[in-house]
Formats: sequence, structure tokens, C-alpha cells
Amino acid sequence: MNEWMGSKEDLLEKLGTDASGGLTPRQVETNRQRYGANRLTRNKPESMAERIRDAVREPMIIMLIMAWLIALGVNIFQSVTGGVADYLECVGIFVAILLSVIISVVMEGKSAKAFEALSRISDNLIVRALRDGHTVMLNQEDIVTGDILLLSTGDKVPADGRLLESAGLSVDESALTGESVPADKDASKDITDEKTPLAERANMLYTGTYIASGHGKMVVTATGDATEFGKIARELGGTQKTVTPLQEKLAHLGKIITFFGMAAAAIVFAVQMATFIWNDNLTLDGVMEAFVTSIVLIVAVVPEGLPTIVAISLSINIIKLSRQNALVKKLVASETIGCINVICSDKTGTLTENRMTVAGFYDTAWHTDLSGLSPPLADPQLLPEHHRRYRGKRRFSRQPDRMRHAQLL
Repeated sequence: MNEWMGSKEDLLEKLGTDASGGLTPRQVETNRQRYGANRLTRNKPESMAERIRDAVREPMIIMLIMAWLIALGVNIFQSVTGGVADYLECVGIFVAILLSVIISVVMEGKSAKAFEALSRISDNLIVRALRDGHTVMLNQEDIVTGDILLLSTGDKVPADGRLLESAGLSVDESALTGESVPADKDASKDITDEKTPLAERANMLYTGTYIASGHGKMVVTATGDATEFGKIARELGGTQKTVTPLQEKLAHLGKIITFFGMAAAAIVFAVQMATFIWNDNLTLDGVMEAFVTSIVLIVAVVPEGLPTIVAISLSINIIKLSRQNALVKKLVASETIGCINVICSDKTGTLTENRMTVAGFYDTAWHTDLSGLSPPLADPQLLPEHHRRYRGKRRFSRQPDRMRHAQLL
């Protein structure tokens, strides 16, 4: 049976917890082993070897590696046969490969560290809970299924749970449901339909939502990957990797260069062989020299500097985007972003905070400097007379995330 159905007493008995005292230390360890810790399973970060492997798999890099191997083989053959070997071209191609790979690995490594730092922002969330008959403060990761949590206005819900008690409780679920208006919650609400949508489960609280008003007590029913947010994260983590338009174009260019290079080499080799036969001068040394010349022609048509130029250009784009607070995981993705003309995005809770903040006040004149509102008291009766008089004439606006720490008066 789903957690939002049935009686609270049956649910408490199933989870082995007490509504007035919470879990005992032994029960905490038992539930942690049984239900898991309250943390999302994160994908293992790519190692240096994996990032190098991905960079080497780029079509143009593969073509450069093949050209380098061919050039190296030709020069080794010429050295063995007494010919003139020139390893300078081999060194140049290798340097081009090395520069392109290093730039890609370093830039993507910096972006990965930035994303990891962002994912740890909410790791230090602390909430009140009942443990062994006492009220304690717990870190989010220390919460287990069956814990009794005490939540009030402004708290972030750290796990999914069933309400046991509530008083004037409303919750901002915009991050989960997209609804900008806080949802009313009621611990006494009985739900009998197991197909009730998440947004209509009035007796449940979910991870990542915020208490907009009131207070309540809940029993944790799901933690970590078992929460609604955890299920969403798991589905997003299973997406398949796709190639970007730039990768497709470079792969197509690589195929064209390879085709024309091999065709030109074959034509040159055929012409030389026909010349030898026409002049009755067909010898093994001549055939080998014609073959080496044809192979060198394949190397000559490869644009050694193209991958390095592309990597440098994309790196510059990533740096410019980072200065505008935009992070890009993959180097080649910055080119895709540059092709975007229209972005369709949710506004409330994404572009705006869905929190009302004071933008100005009036005391015979409009002011936008909030330092003039002093003292910042919540009780209107304690405000100066002219503040009370014009309290209904304040201007409010939805502020973007950068105003997160602005004081709400």
C-alpha cells in the first residue's frame, strides 16, 4: 500500500517508529541498513584516463593519429632501407594531437569540478528530529526512513514523508510539480485512491520542497534514491549520450578527407606504375618508392592544425560562458549552445525564486534603498508611525536567484 493511504498508526508500525519519541539508536542502524542512506547515488566522476579516451575518440583526432602512424611507419621504413628519414613531421603531428587532447581534458575537468561543487551546496542541510525521546539536530544525510521530523516555516524538506501533525501548513512544491502557488497540507487528510497525483497528496511532503507557512510533524517514508526526486534523478542519469552538430560535421569532414586522400594516393600510385610499365622500368625499388610516395600523399592532405584550432576556439567560448555564469560539461557542447535561437524554460522556481521581496517603500517619497527601513521588525505595531501609515503601499517584485539573500521585511 502507498504511504499516503491507510492510517498513520499502521504506517508507524510498519516502519517500527514511535510518533512521540522517534527511533532508538539501534532502530536507526537497522533502518539505515534496510532502506539505505539519505543521499542520491551519484554517477562516478570520469577519471583522467576516461577523459583522455573520450578526447582521443574524436573523429579528427583519430584521423591525426592514423596520419601520425603512417608518417612514422614511412620514416622508419626509409631509415631501414637507407633512405632519408625526416621525423620532424611526425613530431609536428604528435604535438598537434597532444595539444588538442590536453586542452579538451583540462577544460572539461574544470567544468566537472564546478558542477560537483554546485551539487554539494545543499549537503549541509540541518533539520530538527526526534530520536530516542529527545529533540536533536540532524544532518540531511543522517536521516533514515522512520525518523520523526519537526518542520516549520522556511525549512527545506530533506526526505519524503507522511504528515502526522500539521497546523496551517502550506508547502512550496514548485521545484517538483511546477505549481507556483504553495500547496495546502493537512495531516488529517484521508486518501483512498492509489492513483492520486503527487500534487494532490495533501498528507505528504517531498524532498526539495520548502515550508511556506505553518509547522508540522512527519514520519520519513523514503530517503535517497527512493524519493520522488531520486526517481527523477535516476531517469535523467539513464539518458544516452548523443553527438553534437559539430561532432557530426567533423566526422563528415574526416570521411571526405580520408576518401579523397586515399583516392588521390591510389591514382598517383596507378599513374606511377603505368609509367614504369610504359618505360619498361618496373623494379621492386621503384614500386616501393611509388607506394611510399602515395602513402605520404595521404598524410599531406590531413589538416594537422584543424583539431587544435577547434579545441582552442571552443575553450575560448567556454571561458566566455563561464564569465556569464554558464557552465558547459563538454567542450564541443559550447558550439551547440551558440546555435540556439530560442530557449523554452519554466519561469517560477527556475528563472525566479517564487519569493516576494521588498523592492521599495514610501514615506512621503518612494525609496528603493531598503536600508531606510529600520528597524526591520515583523510586528506592524512596532514600526514607526509613517511606516505603518504607508505599509500597504510597498512595491513588491519577483527577484532572480542573485537576490536570494535579500531580507524580507
